Amino acid sequence: MKLFSVIGHFIKEWMSCIIIYVIIIAVLYWITSLMLNKFGQNALCLILGAKKIERNEHVETLKKPVEELIKEAKAKGMALPDDIEVRMVNHSEPIAYAIGMNTIVVSSAMAELKEDIFKAKIMAELNRINRFDP
Repeated sequence: MKLFSVIGHFIKEWMSCIIIYVIIIAVLYWITSLMLNKFGQNALCLILGAKKIERNEHVETLKKPVEELIKEAKAKGMALPDDIEVRMVNHSEPIAYAIGMNTIVVSSAMAELKEDIFKAKIMAELNRINRFDP
């Protein structure tokens, strides 16, 4: 009888570990799927303070060059979505990062970079989107 008690206790502990593992996987899956849909991307942009680029000076120095690089990347064979949105965050450091599969966030300081460094940063983020690596 003692053996059955030990085995029963072992099974209970084993099952609780499996249940915890399944819950963790489900939460990670939910977070990942949230990042990939438009709602999740917009929520992250709201949290980060990334706004749509509307001022003419930022359209010329940030939005249009990024859109040109997107066209160039597509021409080179990258599988990128057609609806990539470019947003800006005010920051003194030159930052660029992809959020999900449809949003690229650039900092206002990106406009001050040399053209080759600007292109490298944006192409790295486009490559992440191409590899489905949000």
